[in-house]
Amino acid sequence: MPDTAYYIITFNNIPQLDPTFTPSEGCEALTIGVHLSGDASMYQSLIWDMGDNQTVQNQFDFQHTYINNGNYTVSIDAITAEGCNIQGTWTDTIKVYPLPYGEIKQNPSRITVISNHGLFTVSGSGNIADIQWDLSKSGINIHSENSLRLDYDFEGDSATYRLNALLISDKGCLQNIDHVFKVYPEQKMYIPNAFTPNGDGVNDVFSISSFGVSLDEFEVIIYDRWGEIIFTSDQLDFKWDGTYRNEEVSSGVYAFKILYNDGVPKKVLIGGKVTLLR
Repeated sequence: MPDTAYYIITFNNIPQLDPTFTPSEGCEALTIGVHLSGDASMYQSLIWDMGDNQTVQNQFDFQHTYINNGNYTVSIDAITAEGCNIQGTWTDTIKVYPLPYGEIKQNPSRITVISNHGLFTVSGSGNIADIQWDLSKSGINIHSENSLRLDYDFEGDSATYRLNALLISDKGCLQNIDHVFKVYPEQKMYIPNAFTPNGDGVNDVFSISSFGVSLDEFEVIIYDRWGEIIFTSDQLDFKWDGTYRNEEVSSGVYAFKILYNDGVPKKVLIGGKVTLLR
């Protein structure tokens, strides 16, 4: 009878790789909790590839943050305590949605107590589905609404306002942006087209009448017919008496230029002519 050989074959239980990701989707930056059943005694090594160029070693419960939006594939490469290699891949299992981004646009750029209508929109990205507007003055909320654009008529005196827009994406991601602006007093300016410097006390000087115009960056320049500057002033209440270097100039038409800051701020240029009659 031939000899009989006996072999003992041991089959090791292979751990099941069944991780959970909580949550598996959300807005950037998304922090998730990762859990894998088991403990360190079951593995010689356990390497997570989180799909964002980051790896985690020998962890069974941990948190991981995805900074950028996108879909992420997670994989595990493990060596069991018995030396078996096991792997698992979960394709696009983590979904990180972009935050909405934008900038509040105001039209017109200068709102006054008379031309008091303002239109506000958001120029941006990130699939903006809705906007919650909150308008405040002196820290007190005066208007709120949900819409993709805000039309508003400002009432009362000039003031500084803060407009907050809570951007809401189609995935429910949120982003706050602010816009601070001013409602200006109305600006008016009356500029005469002629004056008569004859000493009779009536219309003897060239000057302007203004309402709501700031002295900031104000300047008036008057030229003779050859383009030479014969008068300048940075005062709103300037008065030109028709002289140059203490000498009377002759009757005629003189060009002028007025510059001032309209408060946006922006330089405004007004050009014209005034007739001097003696």
